[in-house]
Amino acid sequence: MYLNIDKNSLEISGLVFDEYYVLDNRNISEINDILKNVSLIFLSGGDTYIQNKFFNDINLKRYLNKDMIIVGISAGSINMATISYNSPECKDDLIHSSVLNGLGLTDINIEPHFVVDDLDTDDKVLQREDILKESYNRIIYALPDNSYILISNGVNKVYGKCYKIEKGVITLLNDDNQVLEI
Repeated sequence: MYLNIDKNSLEISGLVFDEYYVLDNRNISEINDILKNVSLIFLSGGDTYIQNKFFNDINLKRYLNKDMIIVGISAGSINMATISYNSPECKDDLIHSSVLNGLGLTDINIEPHFVVDDLDTDDKVLQREDILKESYNRIIYALPDNSYILISNGVNKVYGKCYKIEKGVITLLNDDNQVLEI
């Protein structure tokens, strides 16, 4: 379903590819053939820990190169970092480490789907406390939906609203409809 949505969106934008694949456990034995001539990779959302484990199990990192365009969405964007930080959303998430070996595409850690006003709600206390604690180890860029970071030719730009979380402090870094080099 998501492949068809992405395919249709790309075609509407005038980007048409000869072939489209979903790489998962069904076709893992074909990884060399699937990834050898790839032009664009979407790293989808989902459970960050499960996705990270899959990426490491198949050693996806070794297939990636600078000639590929790689788009990370939600969990996919978290897993793009060299050391990925995956904030716990509930107590069940605490059985896994929040710090994961990522794909090494960037040193930027992000917190997707970020809503600063939600941090004080009862169901977000665990996540808020963990994010603030982890911000003493690394800077976390918190992105609300519809914001993104584009990395191109060694330049990192954030498009739309973005918060910088560092040393326990949340600071509005960029606002809607703004672009900022970070």
